[in-house]
Amino acid sequence: MKGLAIFILIVPLFASAIQPKDLTSADEHQKYLLLQNPANSKQLIRGVKSSQPIWLAVVPDIIDSLPQSQNHALMNAMAASLIRSAPDTLNTLAGVDNVIAREGHSAQRDKFGSDSICVYVPDPHIYSKQSVKEYYSRAKAVLPRAGEAGRSCLEIMGELIAEMKRENEKKPYKWGNKDYFKSYYPLTVPTETP
Repeated sequence: MKGLAIFILIVPLFASAIQPKDLTSADEHQKYLLLQNPANSKQLIRGVKSSQPIWLAVVPDIIDSLPQSQNHALMNAMAASLIRSAPDTLNTLAGVDNVIAREGHSAQRDKFGSDSICVYVPDPHIYSKQSVKEYYSRAKAVLPRAGEAGRSCLEIMGELIAEMKRENEKKPYKWGNKDYFKSYYPLTVPTETP
């Protein structure tokens, strides 16, 4: 009897977890309300960060509904996904770019397009110089294998890295001390990086 009571209490917890279809079938206001819930936005971010195709596919549909407080987290998740599963992430970026082409540019949409995510490396004020170098090294290993979109993304990222080097030579950065690959990037998720 005690086991049944625990089962009855736990089942609603699992039943209430947000699913990608909950976001794709909702109108803009409902999406916004769903993503205001920290547990829901955390589920979305976790799914994108770990390159789950079902969650990546949701991104173009939710960018206009995402609360601004979640922008940075989703940008970080997209950047992590880019070096974990370049083809799936680039496909998502193409979907966002299509939304931008169809609906027009906006400060919100533009944060998640190819031009933004391809230059989004770990923040040098938070993460170590070695973390940024390692991120770029992994990007150089996976992006060229993702076709023309991957090569284009890498070219944009390379320009940013070159600019960062020039700025660092003029006035050295005060680099952060966190290791991106230990503190943010979950190593327990399969990756296509070598």
